[in-house]
Amino acid sequence: MKTYTATFRLDDDGWWFASVQGVPGCHTQGRSLKQARTRIREALAACVGVELGRIIEDVQLPREARRLVKTVGVLRDRASAADEAARRALADGARALTNSYGLSRRDVGALMGLSHQGVQQIVAYRRAGMSVTPRRSASRGARRRASRGAHHRSG
Repeated sequence: MKTYTATFRLDDDGWWFASVQGVPGCHTQGRSLKQARTRIREALAACVGVELGRIIEDVQLPREARRLVKTVGVLRDRASAADEAARRALADGARALTNSYGLSRRDVGALMGLSHQGVQQIVAYRRAGMSVTPRRSASRGARRRASRGAHHRSG
């Protein structure tokens, strides 16, 4: 599978210009980066006439814009890692409170902002060697609204 490099540049009118290095005449444009990405794949298919292969994107931005994109990426990666650590801590805490301290699943749920069913899932999945962390339980009002909707549908 051949690898191609597509270069994307934003022009002064707000259009993205895209071209494929090493493929003469293979270029296109789009009003958005998404549109330019789609169109350059189509243009490459038309120019090469075979299976596309892999496209490496070289999106050219001003230095400050590149720095901002990189900073946001780093922060999102950190947030994702923190979210995963919080999920693990929540699961470990729920298991410890039920298993080591003998609290009921309902009490653990109330303390940790989970439903008792969520606590049950954590404990059950851990026994099976799997890891799961349920979402925080919905507010009482949201549960009531959902319950009313279920009654209306079934009645």
